[in-house]
Amino acid sequence: MAVQGFKPVVPILFLMWIVSLSLLIGSTNAQTLLIDTFEHDTVGKKPSKWQHVKGNAFDKNPEAIVVEDPTKPGNKVYSQTGLRVYGNEGKKAFDDFTYEFDWMFDKNANVNLAWRIQETATKCYYATRRRGGTHLRVYRLNANSSLLNENKDKWESLPNTWYVMQIQVSGKSHIIKVKKRQWLGDRDFNKVNPFAKFDDDTYLKGRVGFWGALGATLYIDNIIVYGKKGQTDTIPFAVQVELKLPVVWGQLKSNHQSER
Repeated sequence: MAVQGFKPVVPILFLMWIVSLSLLIGSTNAQTLLIDTFEHDTVGKKPSKWQHVKGNAFDKNPEAIVVEDPTKPGNKVYSQTGLRVYGNEGKKAFDDFTYEFDWMFDKNANVNLAWRIQETATKCYYATRRRGGTHLRVYRLNANSSLLNENKDKWESLPNTWYVMQIQVSGKSHIIKVKKRQWLGDRDFNKVNPFAKFDDDTYLKGRVGFWGALGATLYIDNIIVYGKKGQTDTIPFAVQVELKLPVVWGQLKSNHQSER
């Protein structure tokens, strides 16, 4: 029996809270431009979210495939031998974004990561491991390569070691951070100084991707691209169907301890 004059304040407030939370989540998700952990792909097959960008001299190099992580059996990762250029599927061009990923290589070789990739493979920005792993150089490629971090390119790296990279671009501004991965899911860039920081407006939008490795295999995992209103440097890997597991920070800390 209804009571005259009664106003269901609590249910209304609860509904308002649910609606507000949904709007907040929707706003955050709208800033996530791309997530790929390769868990939805089949080992031995091509990665479904990445396409060959044609136009360089290495178009006939082997295709990228999904393999088991050499360091963690059962974990699927992107694998590429050779120097084809790959970009995110659908030719979707991003303008201002943060691009983060794990990367590893199996031999002491030149290894290349790319962003703002244009319609042809000979136009993009790329970071390349050089000189036996003592340098990381950043170039603008426009048929020819132009060095963008001259005299600021010393960075040592070793094969069969996972690293994490963050590339932030906004207009003509490019900021790159890189470090050794401390644990699976590591995205703590707060205390990492920019490795490279420069302005260049040759390409103001384009795809993100990879340019492979010369005489070695490049491995990639845990990719996320988000807009400037999206996540901060320390990404809380909350429960998301796109991620490998419903990972929370407690689980990440557990992984951190096990990798030490």
